[in-house]
Amino acid sequence: MAEPQYVPSLISYNSDYLIDSLCSQMSHLDLYPQVPQVLNGILIFFDYATVSPLLNDTIDSVFQSMDYFSSTKQVELFMSILLNISFILSKSDDLPSIDEDKGDKTRILPIELLQKASQFLLYKRSVVISAMEVIRLNLITCSKHYPSRFLTTINDFWPHFKRKVEMKDSLVTIKVMEIIQFVCKEAGQFMTTRITSDVIPFFLKNVTAPPSSSHNNDIQMQQYISIIRCLKTVLQSIPLENKHVDTFSQKLLFLLNTNQKNLEIHSIGMEIYHQLIKMDPDMMWLLFHQMKGSKFIPTSSQLPTVQVHKRSHSVE
Repeated sequence: MAEPQYVPSLISYNSDYLIDSLCSQMSHLDLYPQVPQVLNGILIFFDYATVSPLLNDTIDSVFQSMDYFSSTKQVELFMSILLNISFILSKSDDLPSIDEDKGDKTRILPIELLQKASQFLLYKRSVVISAMEVIRLNLITCSKHYPSRFLTTINDFWPHFKRKVEMKDSLVTIKVMEIIQFVCKEAGQFMTTRITSDVIPFFLKNVTAPPSSSHNNDIQMQQYISIIRCLKTVLQSIPLENKHVDTFSQKLLFLLNTNQKNLEIHSIGMEIYHQLIKMDPDMMWLLFHQMKGSKFIPTSSQLPTVQVHKRSHSVE
């Protein structure tokens, strides 16, 4: 019997046989219902160099099974396999390059995984959360290894993804905000129309006073912080119309509230207003002119005072 410390080496050494055998059995899940679970379990022992010759067949087997089997439990398991494969790809520096000028037909697995996951964004909650993580990881991998395909990939998956922006689920919202943040940082002005039409209305509706809880481990607070953090990134990444700058500057004054006890919310709020000032100094000057002489002294000694000067009308 193999010693426990030798099990990973034993599995890795026999990876080609194990994965090939499991993939062949994926076509007969009625006879081998535990195969996806076994495949998912052994993938954690592999890196890209070990399984790269087998990934195409593995992914094809999983894709085919996802199209054929529709029970929530089965789809959850298949999505977790895609998630493990996504982790393997995200950790690799040796993904194959492509030469599009020469009509290179090399498969771009991160894009395939992302596209497949996007098809399941209207599924059950547990599947959606895993699918979001598959999308996030493969967007990062695509940006790093296949930058020439990054914008077209966003363009293809956005129609599926934008439907989740308004979903009333805290964990899903947090995942959505993480993806929007990354896409805005990487794609910049390319996202202007999409963010303006699909995301800004969500911010205007949902960025209100923070939850009463001041604990960052509260799920509602995590959701709130993820939303305002995403808003900050959006403001830093894309140009907004003046009407939106004006609306946000008026709407978000509560972020400077003297009674705000959450340090992270206060810090993000300050960064948001500094960015709004950069975007439209004159409009922000008018806003602060109406508040001249106001002094925001936080209750916590760890927070900086916000001073609106009578002469310079600047925020410190």
